[in-house]
Amino acid sequence: METQNQIKRTLTQPEAIEKINNILDTNDNINRTKLADKLCDHFNFFDPCGNKQRSGCLKALRKLEQTGHLVLPFPMLNSGPKNPRRLTEPVPEPKNVPADAGNINELRLIIVGTEEEMRIWNELMIQDHPRGAGPLVGRQLRYLVESEHG
Repeated sequence: METQNQIKRTLTQPEAIEKINNILDTNDNINRTKLADKLCDHFNFFDPCGNKQRSGCLKALRKLEQTGHLVLPFPMLNSGPKNPRRLTEPVPEPKNVPADAGNINELRLIIVGTEEEMRIWNELMIQDHPRGAGPLVGRQLRYLVESEHG
């Protein structure tokens, strides 16, 4: 919460508002995200891991717009693909799975990192998960479990 207050405090300063309006006036095709990224770079709004504090910056910008300090570009409404990337056919069912889990050999945990693994993960979520493939919220660690049985 302190980071958000820092961003808001910084962006409400008259020189910051002047900088924001200058960026908006000189960049006709700038969207809100690009504006926030520029401001993060300019004002050094980064978290301890080095990631831009884009969401906090966007929140402060919306507040400035509400109070009449600036006019932001219209929000972009197309937010990417709505359908998950899928395989062309279902994932094959495992073969010869032992009744006792302790008898499963060559069990491997695979962290999803390639396009093909993402397609398999999506297909399995759609095919087998009781709630389907999403939408999911927040950060996720996606993984597959594989054995000699499939």
